[in-house]
Amino acid sequence: MAHHPIEGVGIILRPTTQDDLGTLRTFFSDPDFYERWGGKPLSDSEITAKYLGGRSPDVECFIVEERNRPLGFAQYHLADDEGEGGGMDLALLASERGRGIGTAVVQAMVRFVRTELAWQRFTVDPDVSNARGVSFWRKVGFIPVRLIDDSERQPYWLMEWPSSR
Repeated sequence: MAHHPIEGVGIILRPTTQDDLGTLRTFFSDPDFYERWGGKPLSDSEITAKYLGGRSPDVECFIVEERNRPLGFAQYHLADDEGEGGGMDLALLASERGRGIGTAVVQAMVRFVRTELAWQRFTVDPDVSNARGVSFWRKVGFIPVRLIDDSERQPYWLMEWPSSR
């Protein structure tokens, strides 16, 4: 079953398909785009395996569009907590940052996971070294819950959407 688009203010989160390989190749070969998404360009096989629907329904991937123009990539993923929640990731082209697009994406995604999936918990996990990302997630409403420093990756903040919203 295909996921339906998620609409937001001025944007659409359109589910990725196999036809999006070229768009995602462009995104994931741009250093400003992948700097905080693995830190290196992704191969076509990695993009295909991870971001073109192969992990659905545990991970749902979307092209962020404004008037049919691709601006970035977003995904939501289930957490390991019996379906009570999950998290999201977002990356926009550098030229599209600072225009309110990210805020619109977060608002649309939060509304979707709360109303259609009935998630009680919604998180993000920016690296501590990503000051711009941490600031963005705070600005749009996520609250730092705890700092995680383990051997699996760089230290990061676990940030959560307030449950009362």
